[in-house]
Amino acid sequence: MRSFLYAGFFLLGIGLSACTRKQEPIKTNLLIATNNGDLYNVNLATGKLQWQILDQRNNDELTYFTQQDQTILRAYSDKRIVEIDKQTGKINWVFTDEVSPNQAEYGYNFSGVSHLLFAQYPIIQGRNFIFGSSQGEFKSVDQKTRKVKWTHQIHQPVYCSPVMFNNKVVINASSSIRTLNLTDGKRIATFDLETPAFLAPIVKDNLLYVVDEHGGVYCLDANLNLSWKHKPEIAMFQQTKLNFSEKDIIYGDTAMISLKKRGGELNWRIVLPHQIDKKGKNNLLQSMEVMDDVIVANTPHYLLVIDQDNGEVLKQKHFADRETIGQIKYYNGFYYYLCSDNNLYKIDQDLKEEILVAKNIRYQTERAIDDTYIELY
Repeated sequence: MRSFLYAGFFLLGIGLSACTRKQEPIKTNLLIATNNGDLYNVNLATGKLQWQILDQRNNDELTYFTQQDQTILRAYSDKRIVEIDKQTGKINWVFTDEVSPNQAEYGYNFSGVSHLLFAQYPIIQGRNFIFGSSQGEFKSVDQKTRKVKWTHQIHQPVYCSPVMFNNKVVINASSSIRTLNLTDGKRIATFDLETPAFLAPIVKDNLLYVVDEHGGVYCLDANLNLSWKHKPEIAMFQQTKLNFSEKDIIYGDTAMISLKKRGGELNWRIVLPHQIDKKGKNNLLQSMEVMDDVIVANTPHYLLVIDQDNGEVLKQKHFADRETIGQIKYYNGFYYYLCSDNNLYKIDQDLKEEILVAKNIRYQTERAIDDTYIELY
């Protein structure tokens, strides 16, 4: 379980549709990044590693990456952004971020702040990638030349990735949400938050959604006008992203909440089951997938199937002697997840048949950040 508030781990995770929906292209490989900087490409048919990149820098890593057709773009906390060949694992190039020479002109003092990249994918727009750093800088960089096209400076560290919305860059400045011009990075509009937010905004159905650190949800239009706001009766510790069904928004911490997308009214709230372990009462939500009429979620010791309509727990699997780590991912009738025994598993939709997919996926259980990020192709 993460102890860092800034580490929103499920910024921008893409839910896969259930098999009853429109047929998707066949996925053959699973990419999984872990909290010590490693990245694995697992062949789903054989369970064998197609390649692995073992990072030797002993960093606590925020594990996100972005897929392109042939490559992966991954940001590391130590200022590196790396392009990796998806088929071979070969590193094509490394970009190392540097503080802009004119940063002091803005009058902000970052002298006591380590230069890091927190929770960056980064995002890709055309031939450029865009990211933010702990030095309060958002940058757009040309992928081919690795030259910085523009920089937008804010007054505090950047804790999450920007997103694209209607051809504008949307950034979370913790106390406010801003839109920037894609061409030059200049500010277009600002929406001030009542409570700080540390997770990336989510774009859904031509609206922008933001969740703050206490579980308050804001719905904004493309011009950052407020459509509605929801404030939970019980303040939350919010470190997982918002998830969406056709009509509802689902999110949580030790409880799970469902809101109506239209208007933000509360549908239901449930407390997640827990197990007492060395961390205490351990039932903090790690991730979820919204699947047709159910929600599949994991806490460290439980895998849960929950009715979307009323929050009833329909099925559950208890992990007594190990923990699930980070993200759960659905594909082709199975849920995939890493456990604290350093093995990747899949389990059927009835939560009965668990199968070992791959061994020795390195994960540091004593790290401050417990997270994985999984994508398929």
